[in-house]
Amino acid sequence: MDENREHSDVGAVILGLVMRHWRECVRNTPIRPIADQLRTHFTNLARWERGERLPPKNRLRELDAAYGTGDLLASIYALVTRMNTPAELEIRDVGILDRGAPIRSNHGDDDMERRAAMRLLAALGAGAAIPAGSLESLFSGVDFAIGGREGLGVDDWEQVVWEHGLTYPIRPSAELVGRTTADLAEISRLLGRATSPEVRTGLLRSSAELATLLGMELDDVGQHDAASRSWIAARRAADAADDRDLRVWVRAREAMYAYWSDRPHQVASRLADDAVQIADGVPSSGLARALGVQAFLAASQGDAARAWAALDELRRTYDRLPASVTSDNSTTPLWSFSERRMLWAIAYPSALIGEPAKVDKAVNEALPLYPDTFAGDRVDLHLMQVLGGVRDANIQDGLAQAVTVSGQWPIGASRRRIIGQIIGSLPDTARTLPAATHLREMTA
Repeated sequence: MDENREHSDVGAVILGLVMRHWRECVRNTPIRPIADQLRTHFTNLARWERGERLPPKNRLRELDAAYGTGDLLASIYALVTRMNTPAELEIRDVGILDRGAPIRSNHGDDDMERRAAMRLLAALGAGAAIPAGSLESLFSGVDFAIGGREGLGVDDWEQVVWEHGLTYPIRPSAELVGRTTADLAEISRLLGRATSPEVRTGLLRSSAELATLLGMELDDVGQHDAASRSWIAARRAADAADDRDLRVWVRAREAMYAYWSDRPHQVASRLADDAVQIADGVPSSGLARALGVQAFLAASQGDAARAWAALDELRRTYDRLPASVTSDNSTTPLWSFSERRMLWAIAYPSALIGEPAKVDKAVNEALPLYPDTFAGDRVDLHLMQVLGGVRDANIQDGLAQAVTVSGQWPIGASRRRIIGQIIGSLPDTARTLPAATHLREMTA
């Protein structure tokens, strides 16, 4: 790729990322109303948001007005069209990408991972390719640490992970990728300089958790190739830390997102089976989640007997979990497996198998346990009700409910798959209904 093309592509991605962030996370507005306001087809707007091309310069004032961004888009446009190479874009010029951790663009070795993080952030527009080598540079410290390189000390990264765990369920992933990426860049740098086995192990634990969280976020925003690199780093770090519960948890989380992201059935199954094998019967939140994935996989293939067997084993595991795991207030949602999550795990396979009474019972018991701030989980539960009853209930009412609840939270990996399953369960005559078409557009 020549230099001018690279600078143009990265500039389009940066502008598109900001446009999508403002529309989805700040304005919480679907794409079609803005396209109508701009008197353009929504597919043109989608291409600009995906970073496939820069919008025409003469549309910038209209775009700023439609997105409600003041003159931000015009300013970013001016910046990205005058920079010579992507490396010359400094985070102070486009602070919206990550306000919490400035990413310097000097050429010192200590900033290698931060420059990689900047390039990764620049590519996180919908559908944009992650720049080659960015993730490898980002995770280089983990790789060096696993190979035995030593260095400096580290801050209390467990607190950082704990805070991310509190934030993840209540904030759209598009808002969290930047912060997680910057934290991983810093912990990767420190890992490359760890001075003692104790420090190295602690950093590896935190990096495994952060890489897992980043993998979840990247899958949620549709960056599946980048997510795969994050998952690999998470597994390697957890294995190197030699922490059984962490190894189980990482694989269970990846298995869940492999399922949501519609990776091959065998991939999700192998990861869940590996988690169960590593757990060796010792109860943990990771084991509970892995058993849940096994139930999902069986139900998705119509194997009700195997799905119920997995849920029975999940119940037995849940009953053996310590209060520190089952309490919503004792740990973060990343590590807990509380009653509301148990009900969630029952509702979904019941919906896949087509048992609406069981779905309704589980959902009606779960919803009061979820705070309003857990909007994504609540939307998932409502969609499960639609999925479980759409074959028998009034199809138009079910689709209308799905459209309404889906608009209450950005579409992530789980909602994308559940909506796809709702559409897939419709009779052919219903798939052309306006609500079904709208659902397909929401998940495109």
